[in-house]
Amino acid sequence: MPWTNEEVVTALDSLFVDDQPWLSPDGLTVMFTSNRPDGGDLDIFVSQRADLSIDGWEIPTLVSEASTNQMDESDPWSLPDRSYIMFTRGPEGQGDRDIYEMRLLPSR
Repeated sequence: MPWTNEEVVTALDSLFVDDQPWLSPDGLTVMFTSNRPDGGDLDIFVSQRADLSIDGWEIPTLVSEASTNQMDESDPWSLPDRSYIMFTRGPEGQGDRDIYEMRLLPSR
């Protein structure tokens, strides 16, 4: 079966590095790595959409709980409900990385 032509996802695109997208199995959440100013170095951003419409993505937001200064966070992966995420972290521009995980705290 042939594919359609590729096209830029303008709602997720920026003038900065946007890389390593992870798409949830239902296609409604995307996490990716970017060096946008609201993060600084490489950090993880997330966007959601209500349906599979290509133009339906919300403005990406920084996953601030996973963001650090002077370290790059990348390779995001999440459960569809974002209750558990994994990513890698290491010094800016260097290959020495570790794997991290975070769990969403229950509401009180």
